[in-house]
Amino acid sequence: MITLTTNNLESVVEVNVDGKITETDMEEFKEYFKLKKAADGKINLLLVIKEIEGYSMQGLIEDLKFEANHWKDVNKIAVTSDKKWLEIATKIGSYLPKIETKHFDRGQRDQALDWLNS
Repeated sequence: MITLTTNNLESVVEVNVDGKITETDMEEFKEYFKLKKAADGKINLLLVIKEIEGYSMQGLIEDLKFEANHWKDVNKIAVTSDKKWLEIATKIGSYLPKIETKHFDRGQRDQALDWLNS
């Protein structure tokens, strides 16, 4: 399940993930992303991840299609989690062209927001 959280930073989309990501979750995220992008141009993503139980197949397909079309719209991605594999995946993500990525421990949401806003 994806929950979109409002924060006081106009260029930051905050996404909380806890459980399985569905096609409906991805549709809601895409609509919110497009609204934020229209207002601010490039955006930053904060992914607050508690648990990921996987994607539904359609959710995965929607995610991959969206990412392929919108990487150029993202400036930075911060990931907060207590999962070692997500820390490693974030480091691998830093090789994406023109996107900065950084992992933070789960309790470091404020530090992640500060980094995204810098």
